[in-house]
Amino acid sequence: SDSTVIGFSHTHLSGTGIGDLFDITVMPVIDSISAEGTSTLTYARGSEDDQTSGLWSYADRSKEVSRPGYYSVPLTRYGITAEMTATNRVGLHRYTFPASENAALVFDLKNGGCWDRTMETFIEVADSNTYALRGYRYSRGWADDQKVYFYAEFSKAPESLVIIREDVKIWENVTVNIPTFVKAGFQTAENEQVMLKVALSPVSMEGAYKNMQAELPRWDFESVAAEANRLWNDELAKIKVQTADKNAQKIFYTALYHSMIAPSEFCDVDGAY
Repeated sequence: SDSTVIGFSHTHLSGTGIGDLFDITVMPVIDSISAEGTSTLTYARGSEDDQTSGLWSYADRSKEVSRPGYYSVPLTRYGITAEMTATNRVGLHRYTFPASENAALVFDLKNGGCWDRTMETFIEVADSNTYALRGYRYSRGWADDQKVYFYAEFSKAPESLVIIREDVKIWENVTVNIPTFVKAGFQTAENEQVMLKVALSPVSMEGAYKNMQAELPRWDFESVAAEANRLWNDELAKIKVQTADKNAQKIFYTALYHSMIAPSEFCDVDGAY
């Protein structure tokens, strides 16, 4: 029933009744440029009474597609369609942009769940030829010492890369200056698709890179989504229910799916954890 999107994250909690995780969040945007030629985007969570208060957008839920291993929704503020799929340790995004000189993907390293407090962040260009990024986010919330490392690659090299730093209050009397948002800018043609791979590791940035090389060195979105669908179907087929009541069957398999979506893969491909 939620009508807004503030970003697409790579870690989630489901059904806990408390907010946490939501690490390494990405939001696709079309930047608004002032008459002076500067960005007018507000780098913040924002509030629903003012859409320009943050990066967020309303989502067209009537066109939302959600199934195991795949998600898609149009973002009405920007005219962008967002699609997601994944391997075990790598999230694969595909964004369909309108024609724009100011398209961008914004990494949000600041905002986590409602109890989640950002403690430290880091981001840098890992490959100057492709503008691959790597970094980490440390936070404290329901998870007392949460550390998530990442390595990210774009299917199209950004034409600009802007790192926004700000003072963040981590304790009552302690404020640190850390990178909070990173904007990768693109020029896009009408209906051009830009993809993004984000590999995670609980150990290191190097571990995240190895995870990407092992699980998703390619850019074939459809095959990754098909494989994710096959893997989920194999899991759900471990229990076979036959009934004339299709609604009851849908409820059963939805519940079975929910029992398997807690984060249970907590090591790198080489076994490090």
